[in-house]
Amino acid sequence: MASSSKSKLRSAYAVCRHSLRMSSSISGGRRWNQLAEETADDSSKFRLSSWNILAQDYADRCSHLYGHLASKKQLLNWPVRWTKISDEIKELDSDVLCLQEVQSSCYESEVRPFLERLRYKCRYLQKRNLPDGSLIAFKEGIFKKVLTKEIHMWHPDKCPTGQIGLLVLLEHVKSGKMILVSTTHLVFNPYRGDWKLKQIMEILAEIHEILRNSRQKPAVVLCGDLNSQPHSSLVQFLLNKKFDLSGIRARDIAQQDYDFSSQYNYYGRRHSHIGRVEVDNEFLQSTGLDKNSTIDPEVKTTKSRLPESSDPEPSSIISHQVDLNNAYKGAEGDKTAVTSDEAVHVDYILYGGEELSV
Repeated sequence: MASSSKSKLRSAYAVCRHSLRMSSSISGGRRWNQLAEETADDSSKFRLSSWNILAQDYADRCSHLYGHLASKKQLLNWPVRWTKISDEIKELDSDVLCLQEVQSSCYESEVRPFLERLRYKCRYLQKRNLPDGSLIAFKEGIFKKVLTKEIHMWHPDKCPTGQIGLLVLLEHVKSGKMILVSTTHLVFNPYRGDWKLKQIMEILAEIHEILRNSRQKPAVVLCGDLNSQPHSSLVQFLLNKKFDLSGIRARDIAQQDYDFSSQYNYYGRRHSHIGRVEVDNEFLQSTGLDKNSTIDPEVKTTKSRLPESSDPEPSSIISHQVDLNNAYKGAEGDKTAVTSDEAVHVDYILYGGEELSV
């Protein structure tokens, strides 16, 4: 758990905030599991939290997901939810806060002013064709921003969805250590594991590029709503740095608990045939991705490169270059999102680097 070394950045809590897809028990405070004892004399300690707060447009549009709140519909109203969200943000008092599904109108009117009053600096990125986006906020005086990288994952032919990735390189003021914080919300569509892979590989490529060009190799945090179960191919790819796509259908990549026979299965009408097809590198390469999740240093863009005949790895194997650990290792059975039909673990804080311990 917590390292005794004073030279390392330490996160005293690994806080992967549960999505506010609320249960009827939301009226009370939430119970937290402390992963390490706090030590007041450790000047390099910090707290990072990640939370999908549910964009109001989606709460209104997908009210069938919250049938368990039928007698308490007011709990889904934004003013009610925001009061509870803001109270918990104040209670957490995180040094770095990553939020997903932040509706742009709510960000401008309430979220940003609230965070700025708490002395956060905010970086927000909206999805191009959707009403929400993600933000990374950090406490003034604790961290200072070095650079920001925005990733728009839209591909007109192969991945026409508005998901984004946001990366902020921070310097810890007291220790001078660097940490690269990245957050995302991968596409929900349970049939399109190929899209999810494309999106996460693009983020990994950008992380690798920043690490490659940094004089002081920063620690890394990758957090957010991955819409994937802990035992899924996608999460195992992140943790193991390599995965063989052979025989894996697109709908099986994320292992989402999804009722494919539901009357609300909008995705099935358009994507069920693709979900039954195995994912291969030709698709990923056609979106401009290298199978090794890297960026060509000559052109500074993600570049397709077909495996050469001398490549020792089969063409079905994908890999990446970023060492990552799961902050919730051993607690994979915990749930982070609740609807009427299910409770699932889809939100993560992954971390890596010699300068970071949990």
